[in-house]
Amino acid sequence: PWWRRFRLRFSLRSLILFMLLLSAALALWGSWFPWRVEHVLRGHEDEVYSAVFSPDGRRIVTASGDNTARVWDSETGRALVVLKGHGSWLSSADFSPGGRRIVTASEDGTARVWDAEIGRALRVLKGHRGIVRSASFSPDGRRIVTASADGTARVWRRVRPEWWYGVFWLPQFWAVALLAPVFLWSLRRDYIMLMRTQ
Repeated sequence: PWWRRFRLRFSLRSLILFMLLLSAALALWGSWFPWRVEHVLRGHEDEVYSAVFSPDGRRIVTASGDNTARVWDSETGRALVVLKGHGSWLSSADFSPGGRRIVTASEDGTARVWDAEIGRALRVLKGHRGIVRSASFSPDGRRIVTASADGTARVWRRVRPEWWYGVFWLPQFWAVALLAPVFLWSLRRDYIMLMRTQ
C-alpha cells in the first residue's frame, strides 16, 4: 500500500536528519571538552622558558634557566637526554624537521646544535653580541635562524665539511685513512704525514 512506502521514506529522511543534527551537536560540544594534564615534566632546577614537540610528536624538548635543555618522552613523561654545555640560561630549543637535531639559544650569546638522540653538542654558533633569544631550523633543515638582543637576526647554513687525510705509522705498513668513508692501503715508507685539505 502507498502509506507504507510513505512511512518508510519518512523514517529514512528523519534518520538522516537526526544523524546530521547529532553530528553537529557533538562537534559543537566537543569544542568545549576540557583539557586535562597528562604528564608533569619534572627535572629542571629553574624556570622553563620553552617547550616544543618533535615533528613526530613522540618527544618534547624544553629549555630552562638551569643552563640545560632536556628531551622527554611525550607518551610517558620520562626524561631521555639532558643537553649540557651552555654557559647561561637557555631561552629556546627546537627540533630539526627530521627530529635528529636540536638547536638551542642561550643568554651566553651562542646557539648550539645537538644530536637529539645522545645529547652530544655538534656545533656552537658564535657571532651575536647579545643574548640569543630564539633559534630554529628552516623547513629543509639546512639552515638555522637566530634572533638576538643585539638587534640582529642571523641565518646560518651548513658548510661543506673539511676532509681529513691521515697517514699513520704502523710496524709493517702505512695506513692511509680517509674519514668518511675510510680507506686503508699499504705504503712502504718510514715517515708520518698528516695533511688537511679543504
